[in-house]
Amino acid sequence: MTLALAAHPEARIEFLGAVDAIAAYAGLEDEFIAEAARVSALVAATPLAFPVDLASPRGHEVRRAKIGRFPWSLLYVTRTGTVFVIAVAHKRRWPGYWEKRLR
Repeated sequence: MTLALAAHPEARIEFLGAVDAIAAYAGLEDEFIAEAARVSALVAATPLAFPVDLASPRGHEVRRAKIGRFPWSLLYVTRTGTVFVIAVAHKRRWPGYWEKRLR
């Protein structure tokens, strides 16, 4: 059973920022968008298949799904039939910056 997919507003902004960064640097934004869509669909279909992020705060199982060969990942939690993306995080951004989005 595939779950519904929702995203925090700041995660949406991060995704658009990643697309802009990739377009400016390498011109691979179409590949990034396609890979993000593929990973999102996989997460919705098999949310427990991805590892729990090491920066997960106590009481939360934040999972990380890497977006292909790009240095970004989807960080998400599952909530009553929904996968909720809390961040589209670059691997070099500080861990746990997204914790406040879990409230």
